[in-house]
Amino acid sequence: MTPIPLQRDLYFGDIGNDVSRLQDALRVAGVLTTASTGVMNRETLAAIRSVYEPTGASAPGGTGTNTYLRLEEIVAIPVKSATVISISTVGDILADSPVATVQTSPNTLVAHASVLQIESLVVGSTVTVDSSAHKGSGTIVGTGPFSATGTTTDTGAGYDIYVDLPAEDLAKFNVNDLATVTVAHDVRDSLAIPLIAIRQDDSGSYVMVDGETTSAGTDTNPGDMRIPITVTQQSGGWAAIEPTDGISPSTRIRAN
Repeated sequence: MTPIPLQRDLYFGDIGNDVSRLQDALRVAGVLTTASTGVMNRETLAAIRSVYEPTGASAPGGTGTNTYLRLEEIVAIPVKSATVISISTVGDILADSPVATVQTSPNTLVAHASVLQIESLVVGSTVTVDSSAHKGSGTIVGTGPFSATGTTTDTGAGYDIYVDLPAEDLAKFNVNDLATVTVAHDVRDSLAIPLIAIRQDDSGSYVMVDGETTSAGTDTNPGDMRIPITVTQQSGGWAAIEPTDGISPSTRIRAN
């Protein structure tokens, strides 16, 4: 959307940079096919009328060279592009409803993930966004860098994740709503270990196993062993992990 720095009503024959910007905007909207000249000519007036016609309303001034652009009917949005989510029609009783709802930023929700949670929140994953009043689903489109202190005062160390939501779902949420983001997983049995047993280093998450324990529960190789793990979900002090060599239901894992 081309910015329109209007400061006056524009009439037939008016000249100026504001006329050029108006013509640029009308060209972007597809209602003006001639070049931007900086002069309020007949083609520009016709383009203005074509904006009003679909609503059943008449352009200010009527037809012909009497048509003009009324400043008070223009709302300038200082962004390059915007999407109209909803707009009232002629005859609507507005009461407390807005005349229009315009989205000026991408359909993106920002959430915060801990060091353990980020392993299961990979780009491309389908997630559910759930607040106390609304629910939607989207796709993770990116993650931010690690922050040791959190990006806001109420988050700890971890990462920001960016979730793309359909416009109709995003419109349900308000700025600063508290919501939970969860990854959609297939329901399946998996190994779970206590969160206090999970350790972190530059290579990722791992646990220390008290020797290599067989399914029968006997040590075949005494001594601590480092076993890398991938956390898929966590809840209630436990973490579900992907199957991995060296860990079975009877494996003894050292807690921190």
